[in-house]
Amino acid sequence: MLFRWRWLWLGCLGFATLAQADGEILHKRNADLAQPGTFDKGSVGHWNQKRLVDGEAFVIKRNVHGEPWAGCFSISPSDPKISDGLRAELRDLYVASPDEAIQYRFNTYVPAAPVVDGLPRLVLAQWHDRKEDGERAQRPPLSLRVIDGQLKLMVWNDEVWKQQGPNGDGLVIYSQPVGSKPMWLEQVYKVRWSANGNGRVEVWWNGHRVADYRGAIGYGDDSFGPYFKFGVYTTHVLARQVDICHSDYQRSRWN
Repeated sequence: MLFRWRWLWLGCLGFATLAQADGEILHKRNADLAQPGTFDKGSVGHWNQKRLVDGEAFVIKRNVHGEPWAGCFSISPSDPKISDGLRAELRDLYVASPDEAIQYRFNTYVPAAPVVDGLPRLVLAQWHDRKEDGERAQRPPLSLRVIDGQLKLMVWNDEVWKQQGPNGDGLVIYSQPVGSKPMWLEQVYKVRWSANGNGRVEVWWNGHRVADYRGAIGYGDDSFGPYFKFGVYTTHVLARQVDICHSDYQRSRWN
């Protein structure tokens, strides 16, 4: 597979770092290790940058609405497509093992309702499955989306896929309206990646537990568990530029 080298400009910091989009698999490692980075002090860390169109798709900024450091992602109608969609995403290279229990923490700056009004469906964060030998992936076992003015958490598994097919909406485990004012959404996800009845997704938003899903998550024929990406992504027609910021990503084990 051919990979390109690209320059990633770090916004107001005034310098660049060179990153290579390789190393797509880092599984069977302790989830407390190989942290991709929190953007603290302007460092992009070890995030995979393959899903960025150019140096304007992602910048690290200081003091983003009270957050000391944040990574800000941008997509626009004129962007070339990546994997059938408009996307600006960074990927954590860690791939979970089946039945592994991992806690994820990160913050997302959610625009106000008038800003997202009229926009197509957006994916802000997703835990994506990975098939053997480059087979086409199915819908993300877990994702955070903006749909029709609602923030939604969606789960996919074999049964949902069987019932809805690839174009369905998935199983919504939590939904709330996008607020009238922009806000930082502090998120904690405790996930047990199990495609059978042992799966679990427990979620806290801004300190409040909003979901505790128990059941299958992911697909039984996957040899690997999911990997994490965040940024902004859509497969629909986009009429105007969209900007989303994330910060303070951390991953660890839980029991």
